[in-house]
Amino acid sequence: MMTMVRNREGTQVRRPRLLALLLASVVAAAGLVGIGAQRSGAAGFDYTITVTPAGNLVDGQAFTVTVAGPPGMTVLNSGFCDPSMPQPTSDRDLTEWCTDTVGNATTGGLAPAGPDGVAELTIRAGTGAATKTAPALGTTHSWRCDATSSCKLPLVISPPNGDATFDVSTMLTYRDDDPTAGCGGNAADQVSSSAPDRLTEQWVAWTVAECAGRGLSTSASFENDGRALGEFEDGTVDLAYSAVAPGTAGFGAGTRSAVATPVAVNATVLAVAGFYPSASSVPGTKLWKHVDDVKISRDELTALLSGHLGLDEDLQGSLVARNPQLQVQAGAIGFTAPSALAGPQATTWFGSRLLEAVGGAGWSYPNSASKYGDKAGTPLGRFGDYNSITNSLAMVNLSTGKPQFVGEIYRKLAEKPEAVSLVTFYLTDLATARQLRLAPVAIADGHGGFVAPTEASVAAAVPTLEAGPGGFSAPSTKDLAAGAYPLTFLEYAVTPAQKLLDGDCKEKPGELAAIKRWLTYVTGDGQAPTQFADSGMLPLPEAARSQAVASLARIGTAEPTTGPCAPAVPVTTTTTTPPSGITGGPESGTGDGSLPVGGGSGLGGGGLADLASNGSSNSLGTAGGTTRRRTSTQNTVNGAQEAAFHSNIPTLPGPIGSPILLGAVALPFLVGLASATGWLSTGRSLPARGRARRRAIT
Repeated sequence: MMTMVRNREGTQVRRPRLLALLLASVVAAAGLVGIGAQRSGAAGFDYTITVTPAGNLVDGQAFTVTVAGPPGMTVLNSGFCDPSMPQPTSDRDLTEWCTDTVGNATTGGLAPAGPDGVAELTIRAGTGAATKTAPALGTTHSWRCDATSSCKLPLVISPPNGDATFDVSTMLTYRDDDPTAGCGGNAADQVSSSAPDRLTEQWVAWTVAECAGRGLSTSASFENDGRALGEFEDGTVDLAYSAVAPGTAGFGAGTRSAVATPVAVNATVLAVAGFYPSASSVPGTKLWKHVDDVKISRDELTALLSGHLGLDEDLQGSLVARNPQLQVQAGAIGFTAPSALAGPQATTWFGSRLLEAVGGAGWSYPNSASKYGDKAGTPLGRFGDYNSITNSLAMVNLSTGKPQFVGEIYRKLAEKPEAVSLVTFYLTDLATARQLRLAPVAIADGHGGFVAPTEASVAAAVPTLEAGPGGFSAPSTKDLAAGAYPLTFLEYAVTPAQKLLDGDCKEKPGELAAIKRWLTYVTGDGQAPTQFADSGMLPLPEAARSQAVASLARIGTAEPTTGPCAPAVPVTTTTTTPPSGITGGPESGTGDGSLPVGGGSGLGGGGLADLASNGSSNSLGTAGGTTRRRTSTQNTVNGAQEAAFHSNIPTLPGPIGSPILLGAVALPFLVGLASATGWLSTGRSLPARGRARRRAIT
């Protein structure tokens, strides 16, 4: 970036500006670090401006401006300015060239410096077109703040004594978070995929780094783990992502055999956003700082996520005593409900799973029949979706998806501290917390200490993950060694174990090759640390990476065992021609599941036997009292009809058990069965159920 440095003579010295590529910046580390430059004000005082993230902003994103100068200094931001604006000399220039109405922008307002001379503003970026008309001056200026045009950030920096400095040297740069244009469109063999929201930024990073010269290898829709696994289950996609094994309650039926390929390390976290008052160096002006470094016990965590904390003054007291920053909320309106994402989420599943194990009796519904009915006071157990439990909205505030969740957090980070709710907890994942610069909470480790989710503590926990079904793993519910974060988990790619077949049961080698090529990149070059800089996830450790590479050889290799493309299974049947004078099928009481016929309880001569053999050269009936064996397959109409004939339809009690009524019930059933099996005999599968996809990127 270009920074403007003022020396004490007031002249400007240009430093080179690094022009980042529009979409390559998605995988750069700039979003997680700040930039700083020393400047001098009009009265000769020195100050340094640092912006975090340093650029690549999107609409509505919160960023922080820190100004270090003399104690007693104040800093004001009230807008965003035309990049062609000249160096201002008064607030009249800001009135002419700047506006606060770009997209979802929120200005930073006024901040005093602390005793150390540091002032901090949290501002929300806005993208889009801007126009400023100053009727008194007779001027109109139009410009854009987006990926094609930077905008100037105006700061009015006032020392304790002396004239204010009007600083517009900070240039805000933006990025386009849609990778399609930067990748030149879609690859010819593009594969559809489905993933939880938390993987959006990581998918973008991998896609942009891998797509050069080929186009987008995969399209993606983002919602939650349950939705992704559901789409894999019904065949809508052959590539999905999840941290929870298919077949887990709420996460798909798990009947489609799958290969699990680990792709990244993540963790469930409780994060906090809010402000607390601190000493200011400006008399009469409050200084608000962001809450950080919070520590929570297991009992307090259990109470917070089950709706008990607001009802338990003792637990609130212990939480505040350990974290004086939280006194501001306890002294206002008490702790508000935490926020989380709706839908089957890995974060919710792993969190509830741990609290079921360590939370004891506290992990239960609050004892309020008016809110929870007959569930009041009963155990909560483990669940992946807060919406699946009774009256969850009395426990948590739920967002329908990550965009809404992120918007809420950005608003919280940038809102003025005098707002009603000063402290809010979020149940989310480590990647999202790092992206948004939330402060993860340190959780009691069972050894008298507290452990926060850092790169070191997450890495220490990976070897402790418990093996689960289908090659998946899950966080251990036992006490870990000190320094290991207990809610660490792996993200997985989910692909078919069986051969990829089309509606005519022919293999699809192109799609299989495309899936393997993509995952070869993700588990290979895609594990470079730079690939995770913007997403906040962590690369796989060596052992998990070896597991990932080995799993690729199992994708799409097994023969189908069910469905219309499964190999034909021979079915051997035996029929006996009744002795002369007895009509109908086999005798009752043979133990072979056949339908009793003949005499007073049969359907009459030729009934089901004639129906099964009608129009077929493979009829079961023979003459002369002999027995004939024959073989048929389950994917033929005749085979299905034979299966229907040998089905056991019991005699029902009461009038419906009479022969005539039984026939009336059985005959339509078997006709329908014959029709259905006739459709199945075509060898075609039902088309995959399409789903309305939110936030799809193609």
